[in-house]
Order: sequence, then C-alpha cells, then structure tokens
Amino acid sequence: MSRSDLHIAVLSGNNISITIAAQDFLNIPLLTYLVTAFYDTLGSCFDKVVEQINPDLPSKVYDYLQKNGVQRNDVPAKFDVVMKLLTKWLGSGARIIGFQTLRELYGEYSTAASFEVDSSISDLVVFLRERVLALHLAPKHIRTDPLISR
Repeated sequence: MSRSDLHIAVLSGNNISITIAAQDFLNIPLLTYLVTAFYDTLGSCFDKVVEQINPDLPSKVYDYLQKNGVQRNDVPAKFDVVMKLLTKWLGSGARIIGFQTLRELYGEYSTAASFEVDSSISDLVVFLRERVLALHLAPKHIRTDPLISR
C-alpha cells in the first residue's frame, strides 16, 4: 500500500480490510465548488426573474417565503419548496417564474432549455445539477478556473 492510500481496517468476527486510494477523493473540492456555484447561480437567476417581472416583487416574494419558513439564502437549496409555496400564493403564475428561472439557469450553463408545459421543475433542476457535476461545467459568469469545462 502506498502512502497516498487510506487504509481502513474493521475487525468484527471476520477480518475486513478496505483500501481506498486517496486519488478517489481528489475531486471533492471541485465537486463542492461546482455545487456551490450551481446553487448560487440558481439563486441569482431566481432573483433576476422576479426582479424582471416587477421591481417591487422581490421584497414581497421574500417576505412571503420568510413567513413560510424559507429564508432568502435558502431559496436555491429549497427550490422545490419555494415553487410549492409560490404556487399556493400565485397559482399558475408561479410556474412562469419557475420556468423563466430555469431558462436563465440553463442559459448560464450553455444548455438548451427545451421544456414541456407539464415538465417537473424540480426534476429539471436535478437533471441540470447532475449534468454540471458529471461534466464539470461552470456557469458563464465564473469560467475562470482551469479545472472546469468551458
């Protein structure tokens, strides 16, 4: 075993030994960076769309979300909850906000945004996030790191 390997031994009745190469963990900082960038970009796309609809709308939206347990900085991570709350409040108008946000988000990652009317917004977010992680994609506004795809 080389010095770059992590060796974990578990003894419980039978001897079990697991060796994990340290190189298996090398992508963790990159993946953390990509996930953080993804959710930051989702949040900024949501902000942009809500602002474009009406400059007075963001404060009302964030007040409503906060009253229902979602803080402004939690919007990207809880986007599915945000969409449910907005649907309860705005009806079908919430889907317009959701799809416009996705259109902006997909554009940031130079990915075609072709959605069906009955598409699941949550599924589309998950699909893009997984694509970003698999291909090491970065949004247009932060493409300066040599480890990520352009």
